[in-house]
Parts: sequence; C-alpha cells; structure tokens
Amino acid sequence: MKGHASWLPDRSLWSLSILGGTPQKITDHAEFPAGIPAGDGSSVSPDGSLVAFHVFNAEQEQVELWVVGTHGESPRRVRAPSQPDDGYFGPVWSPNGKRLFYIRDNSSARWIESCDLDGKQVTKIFPLKDGQKYFHGWDVLHSLCWVPQARLLFSMQEKAMQEKGGPFNIWEIKVDAVTGRPLGEARRLTQWLGFQTVYADSLSITADGKQLVVLRGNLQGDVYVAEARDGGKSMKNPRRLTLDETDDLIWGWTPDSRSVLFSSGRNRDNLDIFKQDITQTDAEAIVATPANEWHPNFSPDVAFILYLVSEKSNSLPWDSSIEARLIRVPVRGGPPELVLSGKKIRNFSCASEAHLCVVGEEVEGKQVLTTFDALKGRGGKLPASDYPQFGRGILSPQGRVVEKLKSGPDGLSVRVRSLPKGPVEEFTFKNLTGVYEFSGWSLDGKGMYLYTGAPLRGKSVYAGLNGETRVLWKRGSGPGFWFDYPVPSPNGRYLAFTLGTYESNAWMLENF
Repeated sequence: MKGHASWLPDRSLWSLSILGGTPQKITDHAEFPAGIPAGDGSSVSPDGSLVAFHVFNAEQEQVELWVVGTHGESPRRVRAPSQPDDGYFGPVWSPNGKRLFYIRDNSSARWIESCDLDGKQVTKIFPLKDGQKYFHGWDVLHSLCWVPQARLLFSMQEKAMQEKGGPFNIWEIKVDAVTGRPLGEARRLTQWLGFQTVYADSLSITADGKQLVVLRGNLQGDVYVAEARDGGKSMKNPRRLTLDETDDLIWGWTPDSRSVLFSSGRNRDNLDIFKQDITQTDAEAIVATPANEWHPNFSPDVAFILYLVSEKSNSLPWDSSIEARLIRVPVRGGPPELVLSGKKIRNFSCASEAHLCVVGEEVEGKQVLTTFDALKGRGGKLPASDYPQFGRGILSPQGRVVEKLKSGPDGLSVRVRSLPKGPVEEFTFKNLTGVYEFSGWSLDGKGMYLYTGAPLRGKSVYAGLNGETRVLWKRGSGPGFWFDYPVPSPNGRYLAFTLGTYESNAWMLENF
C-alpha cells in the first residue's frame, strides 16, 4: 500500500432512497482508494441503524474497520491493524447484527475473520493456518455474503491459479453466526476454468436466498496489429486481430510478414499454437495437443518452427518447477522432434541476422543463457547476465542482448552485449526513472521496448540506444488495460502485440 495516498482519489460514503430524492452523505474518507481491488466496501446492519465500512488511513498506511450511524452519527473505529500495510476489508454483518465478518490482509496473505462490535472476541474462519497467500495485488480472496442455513459465501482465486492469472470461483463455508466459528470445511460452488483472469465479487443475495447476483469481470489478452511508424518507434491504427473470448499471446511472425504466430487457450484448459493471417478473422491451429504449447518462432534458417511444450498442470506453462521441452517441426512437414529439455526453461530466442539461438534457464534465481542449434541441441553457456529474467524476447535480430537493466534516481541504466563475442555498450536514460521491464527489440536492433506497470499508469516505451525515447502505448490514451511484447514484422511495416482488456457484467446464479 505504500505510496498509494499520493495519487489515488479519496472516497466518501452516501445513502440514497430507492424512492428517489437527494443523496445524503454519511461520512468522508470511506473505503479503500478507488482503483485498487480490495473487495466490497460497506454494508448495512440488519436493523438498518448502522453501516460498517473500511477506510484507508493514509498516515499509517493501514486499512481500518469502522461503523457509523446511517445518518453519519457516532462514527467509531472497530479494528485497526498493528502493522503498516495491513488491513481489514469488506465487512458484512451477521444475521443477528452482533458480529462483523471481514477479510484480513497482511500484505502477503488473506483470510476471513470475525469480531464483535467492540473489535474483540476475534475468530479466524478460513483458511485456519497461514491464510491464502498471494503473489501480487489484493486479488486472492474477497467479497463476503451471508445466505440461509448459516452459509457464508466468498470469492477466491485458488493458489494454483494465482501466477497464471486464472479464474476466481464462488466458495461457501458454514459458520456459527453467534460465535463466528467455522462449522465445517470450505467448498467450491462454481467451476469456472481457463487461463484468462475471471474476477468475481460484489456478491448479493435475494431475500429468500434463492438467487445470487455476482459482478463477474474478465481480464483477457488479445493479439493486436498496428502500422509501424519511424522504424517501430511509434505506431498507428491498432486493431484487434483475435476475436475469441480467451487469452491469446503474441510470439512472432511468419517470414513473409503476412501472418502472426500466437498461443491460445481457446480449445480447452491448456495452451495451443495458432497462426492467423492479419487480413483474416479466423486462426489456423499449428500445434494442438492436451499438453501446453507456447512460444512459437522460426529458426534462423527458416527451416523449422520451434516451440516449447510442457505437460498440462494447474500452474503457468512456463513455471520453472515444470519440465519444458524445446521442440522443432520442419516447415515443409514432418513429425515434431526434441531439440533439448530442462526443468528450469522459461524462454528462448533466435536472431535471424546473427544466425544464433539461445535458451533461457533459471539457475539460483538468475537467468542463464545457453546457445543451441535446432539440429544439434545445446551449445555453450554465455557470460552471466545481471538481468534476472526475460519475459519474452531475448535477442535482437542482430544478436544483441540486455545484460543489465537497473532503475535509479539518475535514470535507467542499461548494458547491452552483441553476441557471440561482440562489444559491450552502456546507456543511461535519464528521463526513465520508474521501474521498467524489457519487452523486446526493434527490427534494426537500435532500440528496445520497455514496459512499466505502475498501478493505473502503465505504458510501453521505445528506447533507442542513442538515448531517444518515445511513448509507444499509454494506459488511458488508447485501447487496453495492459500492453505486452511488441513484435515487429520482418518487413518492418507492422507491430503485433498483446493487449489486455477488462470488462465487467452482472450474472445471476441459482440452485447453489
């Protein structure tokens, strides 16, 4: 939560009669600042006299639990964390109005708790041990809702889904509403599957408990194509190419610049490889098996399509704990054949002009690059790099590789090496002071693409090795919620990239 108070807007709590009239303010500074997913923010007591809500204490950098009268009278704090960056979110009332149930957050895990109206008699409900751990954000567990038969519903993303951004599901656990203690194990009610992130929150039940309304949001990656300008320093007229309702991730182009290669989960709950002409709306499956296949690219001599494959699992295909195999398939047809394999493989890259390929593997938290040949397999290790992990691209077409990318108050320091035994160059981009990630090379190798994902302010930047920088994409100035891996076409006329979009709709569930 640190630093959020300097730029996120404040919120206040209001009431409005369903019969109309003028809205009435109840209190200022209510709920966590807008833009950070923290779960539902407030609820009214069963007798209609009190409102429970959470509020962000900017000075202490904590989220506190409060109650206030429905006309704004007698506001008081019920619970406050003992540590910075801790919080209590999304309170709901017990059916008898004597307890509050809420989600506790300690910046690395979340769990469900309850307390009385004095903030005492605290009970831990789920999970009972260390809480539900998470990797980023506050998106792992939220949105509580009471239903008949002492059932407490909540939305949760399972641990196996967190790294790959999989769906949330609706869960239930039976709870003693008087003592706040769990009466059994939690169980999952919905079976939403897929690689794309599906949020579920704002649970609301009808009075008879037969119908549940949920706000279901979908964060999805799609492949876009734009016209490249100034050698890939800028772009214009971006358009969505993949029109299905699942994640599609760009990886490369065919040598004729007519089609893109991408991975997609459209066939089943795993990734397959597809090709799509940029003038068409339908894609052609290139590799589709029950395993996960991703990262399609051509060998430097264009004789093979290379790709990575791992067995289907609940984790991301490129999870370093899963053994991955690098496969070749002849462009003119033939069976797939193994090039190399390893448990820590995350990425590979081929430089068309340098006639060089490298594979990236994790060793003691760092990425080690090893050369390989599509027919002969592994070669020798390259000099150690200070850059910990390449997300997608590694080599420029000319064989350049980033060895260091370090942010600091004086700007972004970059070290580039030309492989296999070329010179080393150092650059500093004084105007790039945020935390940036490397996301690919320009076609001529004279510039790179960098991405910063600062909350609500993400942008992609072209950074030339001559010190020139240009904003390629910025959140809010064009389509998309996040931007990933711009890939120039071989003829230099286009840029393909993955663009994340977010949509949210209300759904109704019955017979649960």
